[in-house]
Amino acid sequence: MTTVLLADRDGRALGPLAEKTVPALLPVRGAPILERALEALVSAGIRSALVVVGPRGPEIERRFGKGIGWGIALEYVRREEEETTGAVLRRLEHRLDGDTLVLRGDTAVEEAFGEFVRRLPGRPEPVVAAVASDRLLGLWRIRPEALKKVELPRDPADADWVRGRDWAALDVGLDVEPLDGLPRWKAFDRGDGTPAVSPRAAVAGGAKLAGGTTVAEEAVVAAKAALDGVSVLPRTVVPEGVALSGVAVAQNLVVDPAGSGTSLLTDLLPPPGAPRGDGIGSRLAGLALFLLTLPATARRRGPGGKSTPSGSRRRFPSSATCPSSSRSSGEASPSPGSPRSRRRRRRPRRSRGWRRAARRPSGSSPAPG
Repeated sequence: MTTVLLADRDGRALGPLAEKTVPALLPVRGAPILERALEALVSAGIRSALVVVGPRGPEIERRFGKGIGWGIALEYVRREEEETTGAVLRRLEHRLDGDTLVLRGDTAVEEAFGEFVRRLPGRPEPVVAAVASDRLLGLWRIRPEALKKVELPRDPADADWVRGRDWAALDVGLDVEPLDGLPRWKAFDRGDGTPAVSPRAAVAGGAKLAGGTTVAEEAVVAAKAALDGVSVLPRTVVPEGVALSGVAVAQNLVVDPAGSGTSLLTDLLPPPGAPRGDGIGSRLAGLALFLLTLPATARRRGPGGKSTPSGSRRRFPSSATCPSSSRSSGEASPSPGSPRSRRRRRRPRRSRGWRRAARRPSGSSPAPG
């Protein structure tokens, strides 16, 4: 059996957060959804998978690599623009060995992975779909003969997220629902109401976390920040003294999951006259927030204020004016008129006839031929 893990949702269901994060990397209780799916696969005894990614697939590949850190071998497959899930499976048909286990890894239903795999043996139907109280979960087992015509939905928020007419339902017996929008994600992330902080996050000692606040990886919460039921997404800095409640923060964007309203984190900073600590951690957090608010082009300004493309280097007219061409001793290059420059100048080559003429006394004429 071959396992295909789908991580190619386009993020429309995430509203304003769609531009800030890929659905597969959206954190739940401080960890990306896809990471939780990989751990569930390993727990179910699955050690390899083909991961189908969308246009932002490189972000997922950078995060999980080959899967070595999770005890599973991952290989990535790019879904082309306008290509359906069924078309991707048919393109991979030569790599599918026997039955195919197709699981959505970006809908937060990893809790059902193990139970679905456990209940599959003995089911002869061409397509078996996992359900929970008649709700489609995004888990399928497909026989080789069914690959030619099968089509699978991609997003639980779409109208086509329904069980196919020819699919056999397999109830996993769990109370689980797929993530279909920001309100449900916020409920998942809040969990039982206790704060959750990623091991790769930094929270200052004076910060207050309450009401199920979660801090994802590579996020920073400075001292005196007060967060109640807040989801802090990756690469976000919450400055000192900021008070937030019931929102999601992605870099400088603050989103209300209930109504999808947005604001800027920089607009919520304490007034200048408010007392603030002067510790080095607070100053670094403020600097990091300032850098995050800059547009991408402003962060790549070259000398003189000119914009420098990412990855480019300054070009100098010649090695004589290039700062990197100076000698290790600090010596300047010789000027054209210096003695050392004259010694190095090569003399022009002269013919033999010119040298014979130079030896003759002045006024003499050459001998007749």
